[in-house]
Amino acid sequence: MKEKSLKRGLLKLRITVIRRGTTVHSEQGIVLVMVLILAAISLAFMSALMLMVTSSAQISGGHKRFASACEAAEAGAQVARQMVDAQDAPNVSASLASFSLPADTLMSGLLDQYGTPMSCLDAKLKNGTSDWSATCNDSLIIDPADSATYDMSFDLGSSPTYSIYSKIVDTVQGNTGSDPNVEQSTGVVNSINEIPGVPVPLIYTIEVIAQAQTGTAEKCRISMLYKY
Repeated sequence: MKEKSLKRGLLKLRITVIRRGTTVHSEQGIVLVMVLILAAISLAFMSALMLMVTSSAQISGGHKRFASACEAAEAGAQVARQMVDAQDAPNVSASLASFSLPADTLMSGLLDQYGTPMSCLDAKLKNGTSDWSATCNDSLIIDPADSATYDMSFDLGSSPTYSIYSKIVDTVQGNTGSDPNVEQSTGVVNSINEIPGVPVPLIYTIEVIAQAQTGTAEKCRISMLYKY
């Protein structure tokens, strides 16, 4: 009886030891932790990838909008050049009737060769900067909200529409503009035998800004030096 009891006790002891050993060497918890770590790494990688794609799209869109604004500014510079070319027309403002010309409504305090009062636009086109009055703005700053800070404005394009503002900020006086054989003061044709004077072009410094009407972020500025 004692031997049987002893054998049963040893059998129970062995079973207990085997069960305890199995519990100690289980790897199910480690596998779960590794899966969670890999899932976190994958999530972080996908988040970074989405951020890069979104940022790239935003930068690309910004470049396209800026390029469109600069194209509008270049068109505005061409119109400003045509404004300078139109100065020999009988009435400059009539040649540019489709544009807003704040500088044409401001008087410069100067008189032209016929004794007629000159607007700031005429003064900027035909006189050097040193002859301008304080009324004629020569600052490089153009504020769309203040019409006194630009000479001309107009709208260009659609969806989006750009507002163009331009201003002559400096004029270096010369003797060109009309036909070289015609005296500007009298309109008399010079003799063919007379030696014409050396032509000295007028040089204009013109500032142009193009700004989208839907937001101020899409803006481009051009500084132009034009010889007439």
